[in-house]
Amino acid sequence: MRCALLFIFFFVVADNGFAQQIAPGKKPPVPIISLQNTSDSGHCNKVKIVFKVLGAEAVNVFIRQDSAGIKGKWYGDKSSVRASDADYKGLKEDIDYDFMVEAINKYGKSQSPVITRYKCR
Repeated sequence: MRCALLFIFFFVVADNGFAQQIAPGKKPPVPIISLQNTSDSGHCNKVKIVFKVLGAEAVNVFIRQDSAGIKGKWYGDKSSVRASDADYKGLKEDIDYDFMVEAINKYGKSQSPVITRYKCR
């Protein structure tokens, strides 16, 4: 009986029906992240980062410039654990930008894969 209790997983369903396993006493699962261009037609100076973060006590959203293959320093903003997106405006259209989301709880942290908004000019 004790052994069986160690392998119990909980399922959490988010607003859109997304289901993910959360093991008690573990770091958060890897955040799921996507990017949406929210600029006016023909531009790419504004994006929305949409993410799913479960089992986290804190969330950080990171951005960095990637100019001519030279990756800049990551800059992060703390976000509410209830947030599901972050808006970025004023992006330079001739520079690539990388984004990443980090979920943190008392057991550790998990980072999403890096996604890139590629330059459009």
